[in-house]
Amino acid sequence: MHKVLFILKIPPPVHGSTLMNQQVLQSKAIREPFETFYFPLSLSSEVSQIGKLSWKKFRKTASDYFSLYRTMKSFRPSIVYFTVSPTGAALLKDFIFYRIVRYFKTPVIFHHHGKGVRLNGD
Repeated sequence: MHKVLFILKIPPPVHGSTLMNQQVLQSKAIREPFETFYFPLSLSSEVSQIGKLSWKKFRKTASDYFSLYRTMKSFRPSIVYFTVSPTGAALLKDFIFYRIVRYFKTPVIFHHHGKGVRLNGD
């Protein structure tokens, strides 16, 4: 049986991408044919905290990096499903999570949930 590691943010806080991630995580069609493990990435408990830096978030992120390494080493997923942040410091934070996964040479499926793409000149 294939093992799938889900790296994603689910509520709280409640907003569009966390609700979509929760649907993915709760989907029987996704969970039943695989052995799954959920790795939480949420740093904020309220929508008002999103995008704001704090020492608490830095400490939690550093702890999560080590925790993801241990999870990858013990769970050994066949594939990782990763909802990546679309921009800013959160994208840079997620890039390090990605590099930890790729250290184990595990393929990654990215799920990007955002406001869309703006084309210059259109």
